[in-house]
Amino acid sequence: MAGMVAFFNLTGIASAESVKWKLANPWPEKHPGTVAVQSFLDDVRARTNGTVDIEIIFLRSVGYKQGDLLRVLKQNVAEVSLFVPYYISSDAPYLQSRRA
Repeated sequence: MAGMVAFFNLTGIASAESVKWKLANPWPEKHPGTVAVQSFLDDVRARTNGTVDIEIIFLRSVGYKQGDLLRVLKQNVAEVSLFVPYYISSDAPYLQSRRA
């Protein structure tokens, strides 16, 4: 989440222009990670006076699996995605662990 905060600060996205994005989330609604992300997104919305509005979409509700975090970006289903390397190793094999 700190990376998202830095992104907003660096790009000046909280300008007069309004932005509405979808964030792909692999976890269920009650998952602690989802609760934390939703709290962060609520803060972003409040601190930008609603000019930045990011809606969580749940991968399973739109026909995707946990491992499809990159695929939803490539297919323009969402503009932002949570990034969990071990979930996306089939789409990005270079992220797989290189343990000996």
